[in-house]
Amino acid sequence: MGNGKIKSRYELSQETKQLKTFGVSSIVNLSNLIFITSAVLVAFCPPIQGLAPLFGRVSAADTKIYASSRNCPRCIVLDLDNTLWNRPRFRRGPPFIPINDGFNGVRANSGEELDLYPGVRDILKSFVDSSDDKNFFSGTKIGLVSRSHRQNWSEQFLKMLRVSISVGLCRSVEECVDIIVIRDGPKGKFHLREIRDTLNISYADMLYFDDKLHEIKTAEFVCPGLVGVHCSNGFCKEELEHGLVKFGKSRAI
Repeated sequence: MGNGKIKSRYELSQETKQLKTFGVSSIVNLSNLIFITSAVLVAFCPPIQGLAPLFGRVSAADTKIYASSRNCPRCIVLDLDNTLWNRPRFRRGPPFIPINDGFNGVRANSGEELDLYPGVRDILKSFVDSSDDKNFFSGTKIGLVSRSHRQNWSEQFLKMLRVSISVGLCRSVEECVDIIVIRDGPKGKFHLREIRDTLNISYADMLYFDDKLHEIKTAEFVCPGLVGVHCSNGFCKEELEHGLVKFGKSRAI
């Protein structure tokens, strides 16, 4: 044992506790430092102040991308089926009945229901909320596209489904967007081209979300500069964050 003093079991136990306490304290201090650094970056990056209430998990690295690009898409395009809502599987169609005035979906004559995916209403609200003068999306056009062969059904859903914008103010989904293109055929060849020509916005200024990867790949191929995002589990805040970062990177090159 050498000349050192043999420590009792109690003394060894106390030293172990001290080491554990020091380790936890170091982790807490590191976490606080990361949080403070991220907060400072957000505070001094005006382009994303409008995003802060909606996206609580924007990383410091992504914040730098926003700050360096200082760009928001001039047009955000969203698919419908399996992107904003589940693909309708109705045994019978109209008449459709709004549930809670359209704030909780619509019900088909055969009893099946359809509603926007969780979080989609909050995103649509952020797109059109003019009460925030720092809104990141001010000036951004919103488009909806679909290859649905039930165009009339989709149009009724968009009129009936409603979004609360502020106290006493609500809109239908149709009223939250600038253009709707529902027709057959590849979206890159027809839908996005119609949006480009109608709004006079280049493909390089568009951000496109779809649940079908082949639609994204085809659209990016035939629409030079288009940024597409594959959201296989539907559109949500995380997918929008990812898309904005991807768009920012494309503009920063």
